[in-house]
Amino acid sequence: MRNALLLTLAAGALAAVEPRVIEGHRYPASASSAAGAMALVGAGEADWGWFDVHTAALYLPPGADPAAPLRTGPVRLILTYQRDFTAADFTKVTLKTFGAGLPPAEVAALRPRLDRWNALYGPRKSGEAWHLTWLPGTGIELSDGTTVRGVIEGDDFARAMLGIWLGDPPVDADLRRALTGR
Repeated sequence: MRNALLLTLAAGALAAVEPRVIEGHRYPASASSAAGAMALVGAGEADWGWFDVHTAALYLPPGADPAAPLRTGPVRLILTYQRDFTAADFTKVTLKTFGAGLPPAEVAALRPRLDRWNALYGPRKSGEAWHLTWLPGTGIELSDGTTVRGVIEGDDFARAMLGIWLGDPPVDADLRRALTGR
């Protein structure tokens, strides 16, 4: 019985680090960041209405709880777009979805940092990605996978930004379930 349990746990651990391909976008089994090594814990697709919007992959440090990724960080969320978006498109959607589970006063207090975040956006072509990486004690970094566009300070802001996809309520519950298992 004990050996069967160990084999089951080992198989689960191996499955958790397998690369994933979602809608043709490949997500490697691991990623590195300024916060250290991270492992792929889930991946999925976001659709709005009839439109394919993006695929996503969630990376956490080994041993982190995928059901509660916003508790302590670090977190990396990679969003690979399935259609072209302008910087103005990103700003519009971010303004609409940011802070959905937060009190209005908290959202208002975060607004200056949100405006600076929105200024970091550039256009994305179909197949291009944004990497959002929460670096605890520092803030959240936006990069295209090779070039850091900027870092906005504050763990509170990082949680609110990542909360769009991982918080309560998420913008897409099916995607959050694919990323975190909850």
